[in-house]
Amino acid sequence: MSRKFHFPSGAWVVAENDYIELRRGKPILTDYSKAVTRASNHGKAVPLFSDDDLAKRFIEAADESGFAAATFLNKIQLVKFLKEQRDLGTAQVALDPTFGHRFVVTTPIEKAIKDVRRS
Repeated sequence: MSRKFHFPSGAWVVAENDYIELRRGKPILTDYSKAVTRASNHGKAVPLFSDDDLAKRFIEAADESGFAAATFLNKIQLVKFLKEQRDLGTAQVALDPTFGHRFVVTTPIEKAIKDVRRS
C-alpha cells in the first residue's frame, strides 16, 4: 500500500541526540545518515512522522535513551534528506509507523521524493 506524502506542518524523523541541534527554535537533524532506519517487507525503510508527538511515541515504545525527534527547516531539506537516504541504500519510507521490528506499510523512496517536491 502506498501513501501520499504531504507534510503541512513539517516532517519528523528519529535520530541520535548527538546529531540534532536547535535552529530557529526547532530540533534539526544535522547528519542525515544518522536517522533511524528499520527493515521493511521491501528493504530498508526510514520512518517519517507527520508530527513530533508520533515520533516521540515511537522513541518511547523503542525504550531506548539517546534518541530524539528532529525536523527539517523546509521542504528542500526534506528532499535532500530523502535523496541521501536513497543513496545510503534506503529503499522505502514508512509514514507514521508504530514501533516494531519490521515496517509493513511503506512507500518507495522515489515516490516519496516526487510527492514532497510536488507538495
